[in-house]
Amino acid sequence: MSNSEDLLTLQPFQPGIPTGFASPADIKNAYDRARLICQRHGLTLQDILTLSPNFWNFHLDTIHAVANNCLVLLTTHLNLCVGTLGTYLKDRPDLAPLIDKLLKFEINGQYLLTEVGWGVDADELKTTATLQPDGTFDLHTPYQRAAKFMSPNTLDAGMPRGGIVFARLIVEGEDRGVRPFWVLLHDSEKMEEGVISYALPKRAGTQATDHAVTLFNHKRLPKDSLLGTLDKPADPVAHFTSIVARASIGTLSLSTVNVPCLKLSTYIAAKYSQRRTITGPNGRTQLPILAYRTQQRPILHALAQSLVWAAAAQRTTATFSSPDTPLALRSALAIAFKTAIQAQTQSTLTVLAERCGAQGLYEHNAIMSCQNLMRGNSLAEGDVVVIAIRLVTDLLLHRDHPLPPLAFPDAPLAQLAKGLLEEAREVFDALPESGGGARDVTDAAFNARVLPLCKSVAEAVGWSVAYDAARSAGVAEDVLAVFEAGCVGQVESWFVENLGWKRREVARREEEALSALYERFDELVEGLGVEAYARVPLITEEAWEAFVERLPRFGGEGVGDE
Repeated sequence: MSNSEDLLTLQPFQPGIPTGFASPADIKNAYDRARLICQRHGLTLQDILTLSPNFWNFHLDTIHAVANNCLVLLTTHLNLCVGTLGTYLKDRPDLAPLIDKLLKFEINGQYLLTEVGWGVDADELKTTATLQPDGTFDLHTPYQRAAKFMSPNTLDAGMPRGGIVFARLIVEGEDRGVRPFWVLLHDSEKMEEGVISYALPKRAGTQATDHAVTLFNHKRLPKDSLLGTLDKPADPVAHFTSIVARASIGTLSLSTVNVPCLKLSTYIAAKYSQRRTITGPNGRTQLPILAYRTQQRPILHALAQSLVWAAAAQRTTATFSSPDTPLALRSALAIAFKTAIQAQTQSTLTVLAERCGAQGLYEHNAIMSCQNLMRGNSLAEGDVVVIAIRLVTDLLLHRDHPLPPLAFPDAPLAQLAKGLLEEAREVFDALPESGGGARDVTDAAFNARVLPLCKSVAEAVGWSVAYDAARSAGVAEDVLAVFEAGCVGQVESWFVENLGWKRREVARREEEALSALYERFDELVEGLGVEAYARVPLITEEAWEAFVERLPRFGGEGVGDE
């Protein structure tokens, strides 16, 4: 076997400055587009605080599947930054002018919570804000691992920027827990004194955004930068949960963006599959690749998912926003929705991109761009694995923990969710007891036997809630049948073991569902309502030729040149 390690010592292989940085022009364009989207939706502070229909409709706008870098900027700006500031407005009316400027996108707002070394355990963050004798604060990053990661923060934005920075409040040497502070970061031309940012390379397969690593070198903050009081909280855990409450809203709101991403990607794959042809078995006839079930199947599943999740988003957001919904149920709704739609969208978009051949691999054809955008949602506002563990652990520890009520509890997906949770309970109940007859969720047995089950349980709950919402909303039976078949196919063994289905029966149910839905293919694809947003080269011959003409050219005259 050859060994190439010695090549790593040669100059072409030497590590240098990281590559893949977005251009300043592309970054500024992202903020210009974000401003237009922000102004078009015109969300008010009340929309954001009350989670009005306008708030949710903003996230369901298909523009985010096209200008996905704007989504990254705007969800942070509106939900996290403005939403957090707004909760303090009653006691801090002086914040009103700042909030007004943020709502008009005259200032970009960021949310600097997680650090290089502290992500899902952000309550252990190490940035400090030390109270000074004159009432001001000294904001400081003690070492590199405590740098804020990865909030956009460079001068390329072309507009002023501030952010809510979370730091440990230190008063007379006492750590009084994490607090939010409003901090100016730069005025668009120079960084604020004591603020240092390092631009990060562009995230793989996504549009330009100026993500950065931000540090503070004894930055002096005015007295009114602190949001809240100097008092030490009686319950640090509850206090931390309250000050980062907007992140839990983002668990659901950001996940709803999967819906427009699914719709746009489905439309693009469908149109490409109708346009692209291959030579048929007789060697003469040209057939669209959509004629083959291997091409129809993933697109029909994506189509059904688009329609079911759109209905599920409407009911889930309405229930989540209701003041009558208990906090525990709100959490369960958001976690189940995110866990299920996130996994399904990632799997679906991977296959749709593949079914578009080599062209599907390119960012400019949107499917991979949508996939990589929403891949970030697996981590943002709650890592899907971590939140699934949290939900299922709560369900196991507290048998009365609420789950979304179902109108159709006998549906196969509802039975699946119930069955997987019961299986997890059996495993949990078989664990060795600790002191007092309770079971220790931190011991090795729980780690090895229960944690691996949590994500699949949460996904199944999410599928059942989505199906139930869509069926209650009157989504057509052929759409529901394909959605159900897709979910069943992912956990086929459970239905074989518990409902007595045969593998051939599972395949037959899917085959019949796909055939029925295919009869309405054109109608349903056009009904997605995303045609205007599908501005990608692979969708028509004319779009492809125009795209090629805009590419850098090498060599002599091309085909068609005169």
